Amino acid sequence: MEFKTDWAATDAITDSALKRIEENILHIREEATLPLVVEVLTSFPAHAPGRVFYHSLDKRTYISTGTAWV
Repeated sequence: MEFKTDWAATDAITDSALKRIEENILHIREEATLPLVVEVLTSFPAHAPGRVFYHSLDKRTYISTGTAWV
């Protein structure tokens, strides 16, 4: 997978594209048949709201609020 690294001011996401992305996220969150993904890791990963992982060293499961692990 390649990532864009040469962003310019003219590359901004349009209002209509942002609205479409937000609506897609809301639709996915309401989808009851999507599988729950739980990662097994030995250290804390980057935050993402709703991200779930099992810390194999302290044997606990954590969920990210986006800024904190609870």
